[in-house]
Amino acid sequence: MTSFDDSKPVRHVAVIGAGLSGLTAALRLQQRGFETTIFEATDAPGGRASSVAKDGFIVDTGATALATSYDSYLPLIEELGLSDEVIAQCSVMGVLRGDKVHLLDMKDPTAGLRTGLLSIGSKLKLVRVLIDAFKAKRAGMLKNSDMYRAAPLDVESASEYTLRKLNKEVLDYLVSPIVRIMLMTDPYKATKVELLSGISNVFGSKIMALKGGVGHLANVMASQLKPLYNSPVTAIRESSGGVEIDFKQNGLNETQAFDAAVVATTLPVAIDICDGAYAPLTKLASTLKYVPGLTVGVAMKRKPDSPAFAVLVPSVEDSDIALAFLDHNKSPDRAPEGKGLVDFHWETSAAARMANASDEQIIARTMEMTRRLFPEVAEDDIEFAHVTRWSAALPFTSVGSYRAIGEFVRTMDHKGRVHFAGDYMSMAGQNTAVEMGNRAASRIDKIFNGTSQA
Repeated sequence: MTSFDDSKPVRHVAVIGAGLSGLTAALRLQQRGFETTIFEATDAPGGRASSVAKDGFIVDTGATALATSYDSYLPLIEELGLSDEVIAQCSVMGVLRGDKVHLLDMKDPTAGLRTGLLSIGSKLKLVRVLIDAFKAKRAGMLKNSDMYRAAPLDVESASEYTLRKLNKEVLDYLVSPIVRIMLMTDPYKATKVELLSGISNVFGSKIMALKGGVGHLANVMASQLKPLYNSPVTAIRESSGGVEIDFKQNGLNETQAFDAAVVATTLPVAIDICDGAYAPLTKLASTLKYVPGLTVGVAMKRKPDSPAFAVLVPSVEDSDIALAFLDHNKSPDRAPEGKGLVDFHWETSAAARMANASDEQIIARTMEMTRRLFPEVAEDDIEFAHVTRWSAALPFTSVGSYRAIGEFVRTMDHKGRVHFAGDYMSMAGQNTAVEMGNRAASRIDKIFNGTSQA
């Protein structure tokens, strides 16, 4: 850790966004002796890594589980004294095919070779994709916080790759579910990097959960860092002497000067508040688009019979709903004793189509899948359903996106006063968010103190 020199002036850094990236950046900057002010447009921290408590249930509204491959997130958890609140969860995942949910153990990278989900011929072909994933990981291309290194692989969609090397059965019942859990979309829309990353970083990892919901980490950090809530930033202007921030607070327009700033928002928001001053952002946005998200938490008076922590739904089985997390299997505190909580995630195109639908319409469609996956749960067993809509849930990495991300990362101005810590700088996720916050803080520390922390 960099020590703070009392003889130097205290530098003041603005952090825009109180999600995991922004909170991590602010924490690291304060540890290095900087003063920080965190601006958050909403009334709560966490962004898309947040949770809602209702009637004894804890509904994760965006991000979900953790993995042992989270090499930035887990050290932060330990540093904050929360290690005892991370629990190992069931590693069994289900995949729907027809009227049966086939179970696979994610701790076993060869689970796809032994499952009844696929024919023997398809299983034999799976060795090809396992070899490709192994080679890419060994070459350092599939680290989730440096995924731009996978740019050489980003030349075809997951479906094109699968049909070229495997077959349609594998595409429909293994590749489609993997891509859907990674990006909530279908394999013909996403790059094959998502597939190889899913095999490398999800299968073979232990899955964990944080007590109190995924929003617990953000809540703990925010209680220490004290963000300014309901204070949206409207503009950032950089000069040789620092940065000016325009923001709204208590209905009034205000301006404040800072020595530097960290922009920890989505790409569209970053472009908007930077007012086109950062050309690489605009260029990246021409390739990397954000897609909406839709989640529905269904609280039940009884637990479904499935032992899985998640059931993946291939697109050939349902075009709307991509997967269901059985949160009561993920962590016992997500539901009261004996009760169940299932969090359904919609495919991104379906989420866009339902943007103007009522909650009642969305819930009715979700209940169709509830009955299909868990026929033992009666209509009277449903306590409530909680709908969460995200206008910009994920940066959508179609073919060419990782090459564009790599170009953006290479052209970033590391000597300027404005630094970025967004989910558009690698593969989106909780671990990437923490790592981008770490890196933004290190870049600012190097500018003012000539030091940095790896």
